[in-house]
Amino acid sequence: MHLPPIMSLRCFESAAKHLSFTQAAQELFITQAAVSQHIRKLEEQLGAPLFIRHNRRLTLSEQGHALLPYVSQSLTLLTDGIKKVTLGNTSGPLNISALPSFCSRWLVPRLWHFSQQHPDIEVRLTPSLQVVDLPQSDFDLAIRFGLGDYKGCQSEALMSDSLFPVCSPKLLQTKPITQVTDLANIPIIHDFLTNTSNWQGWLDAAGYPDLTMSNNLRISDASLAITAALSGQGVTLARQSLVGEELNNGQLVRLFDTSIASDYGYYLVTPSNRPLNPKGELFRAWLVDQIAADSTLSPPQEAAVSTSPS
Repeated sequence: MHLPPIMSLRCFESAAKHLSFTQAAQELFITQAAVSQHIRKLEEQLGAPLFIRHNRRLTLSEQGHALLPYVSQSLTLLTDGIKKVTLGNTSGPLNISALPSFCSRWLVPRLWHFSQQHPDIEVRLTPSLQVVDLPQSDFDLAIRFGLGDYKGCQSEALMSDSLFPVCSPKLLQTKPITQVTDLANIPIIHDFLTNTSNWQGWLDAAGYPDLTMSNNLRISDASLAITAALSGQGVTLARQSLVGEELNNGQLVRLFDTSIASDYGYYLVTPSNRPLNPKGELFRAWLVDQIAADSTLSPPQEAAVSTSPS
């Protein structure tokens, strides 16, 4: 069925509400003649009168009474849908999911810049180790550390990463570390979610593949592993992205020149079943600029396929 023009339906609804072509014209910011013409064309298309025209007033015809609730409901639904796609995308909070380590060590210290540039956007940041099902959630986007393949999502590589041992200066005062073999006698802090096998990779790169180290402390969060190292509890294999500030201010010391590339990288992840909204696009642009401005970070690499990213 060929549907009538939206404007004709709007004229009908307004005139039916006011029982006046004049008031409908005022509400729609068009002329009375235009309202009359739209309604006449609508009646011609439907093959039925919608109004009974008296000398000084209008009343709805039987067909007009029958049609009005359907037109009103349809226009309301259409208006709500358009608002959701347009105004709804620039209002309300921007919901972001990210790893706690990335939030606390890199993102949150910089986030005030975004809020300063876009004070009208409320950011709701949820730090979580859980991989959120973005297509079925209210999150607009996620920042994940993995291999880039996420079911039902699109991934944009943000940056790669490198790993190397770090510790606090106060640990070195009591336990000097001058060569790799000294690590055999030092408490080791393992971030077991992301670098269980990376220590062996680092030892291989450093030329000591058979060195045996302790398993004194195993933590499931990279940020907490760094916190333990800051307090002098041992040495941890840290990601460059998470310890740049602490290395710059001397709270942590990098041990040795050897570093290894992380198998994982950071990705901006969005659900495939809906486009990134305008406030999300603003955040994405800001995030890319912030990463580019940090000279200590590594450029992104192509996403690899993984069945179990984190």
